[in-house]
Formats: sequence, C-alpha cells, structure tokens
Amino acid sequence: MSHQKVRAGEKWSFFKITNERITFLLQQLDEEKYKNDEEYRDILTRWQKGDFSQAVGDHNTVWRLMGGNVGKAKGLLSAKQEKDYLEKQDRETR
Repeated sequence: MSHQKVRAGEKWSFFKITNERITFLLQQLDEEKYKNDEEYRDILTRWQKGDFSQAVGDHNTVWRLMGGNVGKAKGLLSAKQEKDYLEKQDRETR
C-alpha cells in the first residue's frame, strides 16, 4: 500500500490506502499470529491515525521483511506526485 506515498525505482503492485483496508488488516493481526506482527501493527496504527511521515521507513521495513531486492523507497512523494500516481492506477494489482 505504501507505493502511493513513496518514491522508488520500481513498484510491482498497487493497493490503495483506505481506512477500511487498514482496519481490516489490523483486525487480521488481532485474529491470527503473524511473523513480524509488531512491525505491521506499528505501521498500520500510525497510518490509521493519518500519520504517513514515516512511510519511507515503513515501506522499506515491509520490503525487507518480504525479501525485497528492487524497489527500495528513496523518499516521500509530494501531494501532487501522489495524486498523479493514483490517477495512473487503473486497478489494484498484486
């Protein structure tokens, strides 16, 4: 989900950040035990409050946990860059 917030060389998937999605993911963390669930919970709780100031670090944490090798975040997008990015996405992809 962080792709809409960060600048990265490559972005392989797209899921729009929504309150409903954040709430759902937090509920999943409450219902099941996941590896690294503390990191995910910290990120999602911050995002639920509308705090994306650490989105670069958040992206890179998840990127690292998932074994990322390309697409490391290098900075935050401006509001206009994020808007432009979202407008270019025609559907969510995995």
